[in-house]
Amino acid sequence: MSIFSTFSIGKQGLLSHQRAIQVTSRNIANVNTPGYSRQRAIFDPIQGQFGPDGFPLGGGVNVRDVQRIVDLNIEQQLQREQISFAFDETVEQGLARIESIFDELGEAGLSKTVDRFFSSLNDLANNPTSTAVRDSVVGSAQTLLSQITGADARLNQVALDANSQIARDVEEINSLARSIATTNNSIARLEIGSGTASE
Repeated sequence: MSIFSTFSIGKQGLLSHQRAIQVTSRNIANVNTPGYSRQRAIFDPIQGQFGPDGFPLGGGVNVRDVQRIVDLNIEQQLQREQISFAFDETVEQGLARIESIFDELGEAGLSKTVDRFFSSLNDLANNPTSTAVRDSVVGSAQTLLSQITGADARLNQVALDANSQIARDVEEINSLARSIATTNNSIARLEIGSGTASE
């Protein structure tokens, strides 16, 4: 092995470790960056050769790839939990709107209005000749009808709002899918060349 090949192996090793140090410094610089995944340099030995005397000569080392360090099981579990959380949050928001329509915890709730209506019917059954009782039944029936009509209109509005939100979400999903397709094409072009798509 000549002194030149020794220096060449040393130079190659220094350049490879310099690239690994750059990866480490990028990890340190992005330690507080949301969504950043730590990376590591993957070293590969360079194929050695045999000298004229049959003695094997080493080839040094090279950085084969820069890989993201990620636990796929944790990533999948995180995705499942985010989906579950988003679903539960959406259901909770919808149910909160419906709860406010019926207002069952307040005095103006639908069940209280139904109770007052049946109570007025009971009063009418006990005193069918009283005009005041009849007027009370008509008034409580009108109140109940008005409340049911209002609840129906508000429920229809909730349905319309939900459908509008679905349309907006579908448009956002399509936009994200187009962005992912563009990113995948960029990754494919970069990986076909000599670059790495770890970023």
